[in-house]
Amino acid sequence: MSNKFPENYDCRDPVMFAQHELELAGFADTDFGKAALEYIKQTWKISNHNINFVRNLQNRINSLVNQIPLAPIVEEDFVDTEILQYNNGTMEKGYRKQNYRVPFVYMQDGKYYDDRAVAFYNDHGDVWYAVDSTKSSRQEIQLPYFREEERVKVDNS
Repeated sequence: MSNKFPENYDCRDPVMFAQHELELAGFADTDFGKAALEYIKQTWKISNHNINFVRNLQNRINSLVNQIPLAPIVEEDFVDTEILQYNNGTMEKGYRKQNYRVPFVYMQDGKYYDDRAVAFYNDHGDVWYAVDSTKSSRQEIQLPYFREEERVKVDNS
């Protein structure tokens, strides 16, 4: 049985650990593996090996992946947008101020709203948003607005 540990391997070194794990998983020579290793090298370099700073950077990357803005939503982010709206049993064209960075944030009747401020979930892992129901995802917001989604567990019964 061969020893899979490289010479001078130290699992406490995050770059060495990542490189070894990427090799074991078969990713070392892939574009993903190269990008992941470079990302880890750079975050450790710019953080001066501060794990809390690295975690903060990772949270920001996660926000970008999940299309959550890093900068606050401000009044300048809203543009006049044509929408379809229900009026007396028919669909009509209308207009409202829509956030161009986050499509479910808008202004209506002089107030700002986030239609996905609250996400509901259950024990089965289902996640959903509800608007205009007893459990509403829609919340009035104040600008500047840093988007944070609240999670509310709903009983399965």
